[in-house]
Amino acid sequence: MDSESVSSWICQLSQGNQQAAFKLWNRYGKALQNLAKAHYTFALNAVFDEHDLAQSVFMALWQNAEAGRLKGVRDRQELWWMLLEMTRRRAISRAKYNQATKRPQAPSNPGKYDPLPELSDPKQLSPEVLSILHEEHDRIMQLLPDDRLRTIAQLHLEGFSNEEIAGKIELSPRTISRKLKLIRDQWSIELHS
Repeated sequence: MDSESVSSWICQLSQGNQQAAFKLWNRYGKALQNLAKAHYTFALNAVFDEHDLAQSVFMALWQNAEAGRLKGVRDRQELWWMLLEMTRRRAISRAKYNQATKRPQAPSNPGKYDPLPELSDPKQLSPEVLSILHEEHDRIMQLLPDDRLRTIAQLHLEGFSNEEIAGKIELSPRTISRKLKLIRDQWSIELHS
């Protein structure tokens, strides 16, 4: 394994290597900021911008690595998929946080890291935010060329494993893996355009 590949950085990160964390940030940080700026403006404000959102995702990535929860992430495609989902969830959590009872516009302790609350119930989001999320979900699903890929993508986003998806739609897990790669590639083209 090339020591300068994303796969090796993932492995090094899981072993507590800070340099690997910086390399991953340099590789993906700007892309996540651009994603946040383009698709998650409902979660951003003067106190918490796209840079803060990307940093909170990488903080969570670091914590997951320290806890040994990156074993299933083997390559750059799987890492990118995970970062996209983490960014989406963090944006929803931040939007919920912003909508909660009035918050001060400036942090009371600007030097202290303010962890995002976990998303507990998306039904508590405002109708405007829910509408934006539904529209974005529908838009990215329509990028996929057929209903079978949309079903696979939806089941994957709901947290089903490749084996569980294969059982539900009567395909082999290997076929599911190939189809998920097609889905990732299609969505990556859209996110980078």
